[in-house]
Amino acid sequence: MGLQRTREDRLAVVLAFLLLSRHVASLDLIRFLRRPRGQGYVNVTSESQEISLGVCAINCVKQEPFPCYAFSYQETDLSCQLIANRSSKLVQKDGYWSYAQRLCADKYPRIENAKVSFEGWNGDHPAPEGGIVKFLCEHPKGFSDGAVLHTAECVHRTPNSWNISFPKSVGCEKVHIYPECRLTEKGMEYVGKVSVTEWGRKCLNWRDYPGGTAEEYPFGPHLDFSTSDPSGTQIINLGQEAWFVNRDSWSHHNYCRNRWSLERPWCFVSGTSIETEYCDIPMCTYADDVDEHHNFCRNPSTNKTGTPFFMNVNIAPWCLYIGEGGFISWEFCDIPFCKGQDKEKRVGTGVYPECRLSEKGREYVGSQNETKTGMACLPWDSNPYGVPWDFFPRQKYPSVTMFLNSMTSKPELEVGHNHCRNPGLYREQPWCFVAEMRSKWEYCDIPLCQDLNPPECKLTGRGMEYVGKLNVGIDGLPCLPWLLFLRDDQKIYLYDEVDGGHAFCRNYFSFPFGPACFATLEGDLSPCDVPFCPTVDGGNCDIRVGGDCVPLIECKTDELGLSYMGTKNVTRNGHNCLPWLSGLSQLVEHVQANYSEDIRGGIKLSDFFNEILTLDDLYPTHNFCRNWNNDEGGPWCYRNDEMGLDYCDIPICSSNDP
Repeated sequence: MGLQRTREDRLAVVLAFLLLSRHVASLDLIRFLRRPRGQGYVNVTSESQEISLGVCAINCVKQEPFPCYAFSYQETDLSCQLIANRSSKLVQKDGYWSYAQRLCADKYPRIENAKVSFEGWNGDHPAPEGGIVKFLCEHPKGFSDGAVLHTAECVHRTPNSWNISFPKSVGCEKVHIYPECRLTEKGMEYVGKVSVTEWGRKCLNWRDYPGGTAEEYPFGPHLDFSTSDPSGTQIINLGQEAWFVNRDSWSHHNYCRNRWSLERPWCFVSGTSIETEYCDIPMCTYADDVDEHHNFCRNPSTNKTGTPFFMNVNIAPWCLYIGEGGFISWEFCDIPFCKGQDKEKRVGTGVYPECRLSEKGREYVGSQNETKTGMACLPWDSNPYGVPWDFFPRQKYPSVTMFLNSMTSKPELEVGHNHCRNPGLYREQPWCFVAEMRSKWEYCDIPLCQDLNPPECKLTGRGMEYVGKLNVGIDGLPCLPWLLFLRDDQKIYLYDEVDGGHAFCRNYFSFPFGPACFATLEGDLSPCDVPFCPTVDGGNCDIRVGGDCVPLIECKTDELGLSYMGTKNVTRNGHNCLPWLSGLSQLVEHVQANYSEDIRGGIKLSDFFNEILTLDDLYPTHNFCRNWNNDEGGPWCYRNDEMGLDYCDIPICSSNDP
């Protein structure tokens, strides 16, 4: 005992001298306590050979910017081990003496599923004397012992001592949050990502129809692609697909589901034969009891089982109501996306437009043309393997219409390239065809954008890639939610996610003049003022053709000025020109009055706006003089005071003009 006391006293004297020389006022601030001989610390920060225990202690105190909080020393091989800035614990180490400050180097006690907070420290080890860990059980039942709060406090009786308020047996049930749980006993609404059964067996993919081929199912009708898709796409059985949320089995991969209204979610597994097994999907903690008599908005997947999912059926929750005359009708409900979705967004590394603004990247119109494996992309218009299996509707429209900005009289301009795109319904990211017969197509490595806030501008004339937040038309009227206009007879290809509040300007119709929206219940489209994005050098561009800047020529090359594409916007009588899109109603009346025979002869009204109206791209502020109708008076425009049209004074180009 005397030798031991002498050793500690000598060490204390050495440390006190060091502390005073470093202007530390109190020895208690760095008091070391000895551990039983034969024990040492793990997670050693540094190790050296020192001639004595005292020198090892000095090295610990001299650590910068703070002394280490523990050290171990062995006299036989002079090993000095320092512990700093990390958690540690004592283990058997023969011949070692170990010392520690009044700190807790061991990890603090845990209570599974409990929420943890800290008082007097930030949770980084070692914990200081008096540092407290607070445990809160967020489950409605609370802790199993009935307590509301439990704590663990680092105390100074001995190093690494935690004073806990709970027995080791205390429990806290896990809080299960939808969608990774069941809201109802049967769990037909479950759309989580568990893909193994309660016995640990891996689930099979639903789209492979593991329970039998599509032809063997007693339901129908089928979609047979054997003649249009040489790549061998399986037949889709619409009756079976209707059992799945969103009416497509492909997007559910091999996740547990309850497609046949069994006792709870299940899946197919492969054994000596194809079998079914239940999955261990817990009930949601905050699930409400709802019986069959409720009138809440829902999206029952069995509605209209013979209608393909891509026809906008069941696109959102809906309900029945009694309308005028006592007739029962239905309407979509205003159900917003869950707030948690925004928090799950990952931060990317790309810069727009060479990046994705969403996980699927359907809005991507960049120039990447090779896959993740480095294979070169094939041109889309080459159709190397027939019509892709997820291009719908296949019979009514050609496959080119699946591409953004392709609904023009020259769609080949939009698909005559080999850039990565995501034009179909099912693919998870932009992709392309490759010259490899086994795979036929591959995903491209398109990064997410650094800034996931979509730019408030368009890259192309039609702007179908625009996914910004503008929600008012050029007439100043607020846009109405798109779901108000998605009925059975209106088939719109929705390339971004739509919830009840989605009233942002979009170009779902390939409107010639860019993004638009419905501003009245009568269904009148109102153009939106979505400008072109700045050029690469950061400048603006007033005149574009197909989205590309063209040089300004402020003169006409012929007497009528048919090819004039300058920026003159004041008439010869001094009237300011009205933007062409603001005078859209006048344009329609003008075309219908003067070109009625052409329209009856088969020329579409939209063709006038798309091809005849102007050589360059129109946009909401475009108010430049043009002569799209071969007017003998030359370039003209509508007057800003809405008092009809007036002609513009455009000079004839001279030989010196560019």
